Amino acid sequence: MLRMLVFSSSLLLAGCASIPLATMLQFSGFDVNAFQNINPSEVRAKISIDEPANVKAESVDLNLALNDNKGSRTFTFPLALLEQNKISADTGLFFSSPAKTEYVFKLAPSAIESFQEVQGIIAANSGGGFKLSVGSEFEPLPESVNEITVSILLKLTEQSDYVTLIDEATVTIERDN
Repeated sequence: MLRMLVFSSSLLLAGCASIPLATMLQFSGFDVNAFQNINPSEVRAKISIDEPANVKAESVDLNLALNDNKGSRTFTFPLALLEQNKISADTGLFFSSPAKTEYVFKLAPSAIESFQEVQGIIAANSGGGFKLSVGSEFEPLPESVNEITVSILLKLTEQSDYVTLIDEATVTIERDN
């Protein structure tokens, strides 16, 4: 029984390893009122990905899973590319990091109105909970690339800092044969 508990704890910790503790703590106090105060035009998402991988910019979206008295619903808000920057590889004495591409997105014009509608839905149905996530597809990768490292950050207000959702997570590439 103890082995199973240790094994389960290890899996749980490994599953959360790419989600910083600071992020969990910062969002623990995030509630319906905080969500109501978000100005949709200030929402930003940042994706950092190892080269040679590239994000399909037109596929990136912000997802909100809402669980309230009307059941579970998912809302998808398309994001528009705001800027794209190349970051050079960095080789130091004790560490090195590969070259990366960093993308910054904002809510697409069509998504701003939808986001405001969802804010109204959440206000009308107080109670329940919601989860925010950022989704993306990748451009085709060379066959030699088997894994990439990706970070995803979210900024909900102009005054706030980016909050790390996923920190340097290694993603194994699965190909259709």
